[in-house]
Amino acid sequence: MKTVSVALLLALGALHWIAGERGIHQPLSMFRDGAHAWLGYLPFALLVVVGAIMARDSFRCGECGVCAFYSQAVILLIVIAATPSWDSVHVLPPLGPPVNGGKTGLRFSTNLE
Repeated sequence: MKTVSVALLLALGALHWIAGERGIHQPLSMFRDGAHAWLGYLPFALLVVVGAIMARDSFRCGECGVCAFYSQAVILLIVIAATPSWDSVHVLPPLGPPVNGGKTGLRFSTNLE
């Protein structure tokens, strides 16, 4: 888990270094477009691995509800990673029913310079 977390931080750092100033305000899925698309998909793959590890470990501990939560998060992440950034299938799933008491913490920005 530590190795995957460090790899995720390194991938995000590389993406922001390549993108420069505009990368700070750019959604993660937008990094998949352009010359370094493989590097844009890497954080999604690493997040799927982290979610799978968390689901597996929570299942082993007998926490079936937590396992189901992580499993749903991994499925949602795969859907988001597999669809184009402005596709309705990409945009709508995060707006679905809240899973944490209505506090989704989502913020949208239309400033995509």
